[in-house]
Amino acid sequence: FRFSHDDLYELGECDKCDSGFDSFPAFLIMMMYTQFDEVSWMMANDKYGWNAPAPRSITEDGPHYIEWECLSETLHSQDLLPFYAAFEMVAHQTGNLFLDTNLYEEMSLDELYIEINAETIPMLVSEWEIARSIWDVYDIAEGMIEQDPGLYAQLIEIWNQCLRKADTE
Repeated sequence: FRFSHDDLYELGECDKCDSGFDSFPAFLIMMMYTQFDEVSWMMANDKYGWNAPAPRSITEDGPHYIEWECLSETLHSQDLLPFYAAFEMVAHQTGNLFLDTNLYEEMSLDELYIEINAETIPMLVSEWEIARSIWDVYDIAEGMIEQDPGLYAQLIEIWNQCLRKADTE
């Protein structure tokens, strides 16, 4: 399993291409990363059956950013908090060594170069246990959306509510 958007580009170029992604992670990646356009969204929406509108970050011009506190509070108020862990995992913002390492960012790779010895093993074990617990919450979110696919549209609504237009000046 991976959280990289490179393979999803094929969806915008070929309606029969297989990205290798399951529905939920593809949804999160396409919603969160601005490289995708409305055509790619519509093709993925048809392929995966999300029945969800494209997020404003795709339909509106200009740079956007997500207000994470708004996202957390809104998800919590709607009993959807497990989705926050899923958003954090895709954004590489969990604070966990194993989940936040991004092979596409050199600074992130520095965290990979940890000498393995008697002093670092306890820290690595602890980080792995934390990663597993975060992953377990992600699995809960994925199970929720499999049970109720209407959550795709609801998540877009919440995402749009917490999306802010970046000041470009």
